[in-house]
Amino acid sequence: HLNLWIDCSGSFCNNEDSVNTLLTSLADIEKRNSNFTFDLILCGNGVQVTDRKKRWLKTGGGNCLVIDDVKKVYQDMQKRNTVNYNIILFDGDCGACGFSSRKHTSKNALRVFDNNNCFLIMEEDNKQYLNVIKTAKYEIVNSDYPAKLQELIVKVLGIAFR
Repeated sequence: HLNLWIDCSGSFCNNEDSVNTLLTSLADIEKRNSNFTFDLILCGNGVQVTDRKKRWLKTGGGNCLVIDDVKKVYQDMQKRNTVNYNIILFDGDCGACGFSSRKHTSKNALRVFDNNNCFLIMEEDNKQYLNVIKTAKYEIVNSDYPAKLQELIVKVLGIAFR
């Protein structure tokens, strides 16, 4: 099972079409392979699990992730009796929360993803927050996010189906 946690803030708007093409391809793979499922979790002003029939990226607004919300959704999205993979993608500052003085800000929410089944694609602005990541794998990327996302999905599917 693959969980895609995708930044849906306004800064990601130029990547919408490419990511939606990728999501369409994943839905097609899912239809043809009963051993594969995926979910899309939109990360913007909170986190939102998309309806399975409407797994589509629509961008707008900013980023403000609350650790308690991220933790609950993360736990809910890990399917029982299957191998789960999580790919997290942020093209901008995931810590640019309007109430950054609180302990439950976006930068602390990254701790939720510090697991060996998580792969993070992060923009340079997030480097300062990655000190909480000890187990998960991450890569700093500053352009062509859809290509890096596709590359990572292919890699994860290769691991899953070997």
